[in-house]
Amino acid sequence: MLSAGRLLLGAGVGYLEPEMTAVGVPMAGRGARTDEYIDAMTALWTQQAPAFQGRYAAFDKVDAHPRPTRPGGVRIVVGGHSPAAFRRAVARGHGWFGAGTPDDLATCLAGLRQAADQVGRPDRLGRLEIVFWQFNPVTMDARTVGRYAELGVDRLIVSPVPLEDPQQVAAFLEQHAGLAR
Repeated sequence: MLSAGRLLLGAGVGYLEPEMTAVGVPMAGRGARTDEYIDAMTALWTQQAPAFQGRYAAFDKVDAHPRPTRPGGVRIVVGGHSPAAFRRAVARGHGWFGAGTPDDLATCLAGLRQAADQVGRPDRLGRLEIVFWQFNPVTMDARTVGRYAELGVDRLIVSPVPLEDPQQVAAFLEQHAGLAR
């Protein structure tokens, strides 16, 4: 409600075992848990009288308010580079988030196409938005941005990592501001 429907929820299963241990979740089964949580949240956002029964989440007769302003609920962007992450993005996400180089992206897009053939894409989700973060922004130029656009990236993220000096960050942003379409 506060963002007037602009909020994007990033969802990923995690890959660092110490983080999973810290929250009491075993590494095995984290994908199934994530899938179920996404389904449970979607039920809360979209059902008139939300009810859900699963292994990790269960509720009935929940008064879930305020509801998201966007029909269908909050837009979910699923991150990851594994076949399971690609299937999750295609089946449950409004978008997919990845990171790397243009060559990495091409490989991931092939994985997303394969996932779409395996699990199908629900009509209610619309077209899968592609969000990508280039690891090495120092090499970002108009040609590279164009390559990402040709590959189908909807949102390209550049960041001044690992710059820490505020003046270097400002210079980085100024240098890259002209690359946005």
